[in-house]
Amino acid sequence: MRFCFLMLCALSFTGCDKEPVTEDTLITRGRELFRSLQFSSDGKTSCVTCHPEGHTDNRNWHFAAIHDTTAGIPDSFRTITLWGIAQTGSPYLWKNSFRSLESVTRLYTDTIMGGTASEDEVAALVAYQRSLAFPKNPNLADNGQLTEAQARGKSIYEDPNRGNCAPCHPAPTYGSPIPKNIYTGGTFRTVGLRGLYSIAPYFHNGSAKTLHEVIEHYAGNGLIAPLTAQERDDLVEYLKTL
Repeated sequence: MRFCFLMLCALSFTGCDKEPVTEDTLITRGRELFRSLQFSSDGKTSCVTCHPEGHTDNRNWHFAAIHDTTAGIPDSFRTITLWGIAQTGSPYLWKNSFRSLESVTRLYTDTIMGGTASEDEVAALVAYQRSLAFPKNPNLADNGQLTEAQARGKSIYEDPNRGNCAPCHPAPTYGSPIPKNIYTGGTFRTVGLRGLYSIAPYFHNGSAKTLHEVIEHYAGNGLIAPLTAQERDDLVEYLKTL
């Protein structure tokens, strides 16, 4: 009986000397994996290939495993930034209805890159992605005060009779989980506008090279009211502060 009791005590304390896994530990491990080539079937690709510093490479990609081909032309999609992903939330891709960051992460490590990630590795990668925040916006004053042009642009953004942007792009993420058809070739995720100054080209296919082209597209398709040249300039100035 004494032997059994001692064995039970020993088993109860097995592994007690193991360091607990903290959030900081997960993030550090996730950062290492994010930069690692270990999931790449050809040994040339890592997460930073498309997401340098967790941001976007501003390129379009076609992944045969998840993207279609339309009229013989492979569909390609612009890389979405991972900055602020903990706040923007799901869905996580332009067209697919992935609601879990874990499932999207495994899609890329196992299906697109051709590797095999363990549950612990996926958890670490997710923790790192959730830690990514937007840096200070160089277009916004330190005190958050808008310039006159930016303030005029904000008024246009919120005005239902002019820009009318807020219903689909409300603060604080300036995005929405509800997909929309904005006449760019289908119905796609309404991405957040945070960091807009740094993610050109725009739309799922990168078809708008500048914010002025985005506004022209919206006005030309009746999605917003026609704006004067000054109003377009002011709206662009505000969009760059988001």
